[in-house]
Amino acid sequence: MKVLAGGAVLVAVAAVLVSTGPAEGKAEPECAAGGIKVSSTASPATIRVNDTRTNTTVPAVVTITGTRFTIASADPSLSFANASWCLKSSTQTQTGTGITGGSNIRNKKGVAQAIGYLVVYGVTSVQPAAWTLTKSADPSSGTTVNPGDTITYTLTVTDVSSDQVTGAVVTDDLSQVLPYATLGTVGAGATVTGTTLTWAVPNLQVGSAATVSFTVTVDDDVMGVDLHNVASPSTAGGACPSTADCTTDHTTP
Repeated sequence: MKVLAGGAVLVAVAAVLVSTGPAEGKAEPECAAGGIKVSSTASPATIRVNDTRTNTTVPAVVTITGTRFTIASADPSLSFANASWCLKSSTQTQTGTGITGGSNIRNKKGVAQAIGYLVVYGVTSVQPAAWTLTKSADPSSGTTVNPGDTITYTLTVTDVSSDQVTGAVVTDDLSQVLPYATLGTVGAGATVTGTTLTWAVPNLQVGSAATVSFTVTVDDDVMGVDLHNVASPSTAGGACPSTADCTTDHTTP
């Protein structure tokens, strides 16, 4: 305050500017278009996204939990090595690569802000190592077996790639065998649930092979039936050289 001549008083008034948010007409930053958007409120969500290795769309599960996220394959025969993405918090965006990650966006107190949504632009799947599956039987497939006879089945997996085979799984459909025969011994690594045998194949080095065997005994009252079964690869990279290589048949008189 200043007193002027004649007693007049001059009062200085300070102008105070109050921020009320983004300027009118200015949008908050958003992730670029071209990907599949998943909101945290819709997580976990299954989407289809481009696979840069095969240039096809593949199913992926996106899970957002607070400040973290994961992008995983929804196909058990496929796995992801990488992904490109953009996430958004309440006011900012962040881009990056990887199948797991989190928000680096922090508030004024240095606390990471929760993810509002995630945009997945693409994934890169892992090229599975190639392996072959064959099945044999003793007595050999195509022969006649009698009630009380025991059949030994053997599954063989061979690494035919230039990489180690890991996580391979084989299934064997016994739905046309076990109604007419009793399951006997089952080799290590294989289990039978209902009429399906599942074999978790051990890891294989290049050019190596693994086998597992199991037995059944033909029931005493079985006559005039065909004991037919088919083994098949259940994970990526596996193949039967031919249908006959994975199929066995035995008939009873």
